[in-house]
Amino acid sequence: MNFLAHALLAGDDSALIVGGVVGDWIKGTLPGALPEDLVQGVALHRAIDHHAETHPAFCNSRSRMSPGRRRYAGVLVDMFYDHLLARDWARHHPKPLHAFCQDIYSQIESRMGDLPETAHPALRMMAREDWLSSYAHIEGIADVLARAFCDQWRAIG
Repeated sequence: MNFLAHALLAGDDSALIVGGVVGDWIKGTLPGALPEDLVQGVALHRAIDHHAETHPAFCNSRSRMSPGRRRYAGVLVDMFYDHLLARDWARHHPKPLHAFCQDIYSQIESRMGDLPETAHPALRMMAREDWLSSYAHIEGIADVLARAFCDQWRAIG
């Protein structure tokens, strides 16, 4: 769920960016049905996730979640970290956040034919509703979480 961080950490390589952002929708052993350049992006996504999830700061953040939310702690921490990244974007990248995000959405759209059809609706919704830029505001995070968890989220609220 930390799509913005994955896009930033992928650098300037379009395939790494697309593979990194869509990595949460790619399950199973690689390479699967993906083109090799996107496989590299998904592999980078998985390496970033592994590093983050085992880092003491991430583990400490996750442990601060209430018992009722612990099941979703990793997702919540990912999204909060994306909020901090978006909120302080100018400190991390020279391109304005909105322009950076529009470039990401365009790159994803240009590779949509290479991505699993099951991911298409969420990826198109991400672009249409500009999830990445919305992370800069707590209300945007709340909207994304509400859509992502629907009934599950309401049950733990």
